[in-house]
Amino acid sequence: MQDDFRLKQKCEVLFQHLNEGQRRVVAAAGARFLGYGGISSVSRVSGLSRSTLHQGLKELDGTSATPERVRKAGAGRKRIADRTPAILREL
Repeated sequence: MQDDFRLKQKCEVLFQHLNEGQRRVVAAAGARFLGYGGISSVSRVSGLSRSTLHQGLKELDGTSATPERVRKAGAGRKRIADRTPAILREL
């Protein structure tokens, strides 16, 4: 239990300085270091899902291509001109 508390403190301090991909890889490395039950422990204290940690392990092994972007291209809100083409005429 003491180890979970210390791991939670580490995650809170470290994760605020990392983006999503970096968080995933760092947490997966910690889970691998802990060995059996590491994924469950890190998932519990970090708030990351088990599937996210499994993705991080794939990235550590080099079997998953790590993109340069944090999110997929095209993500986010669409431009207003694309959603409502008539707005350009009105302006």
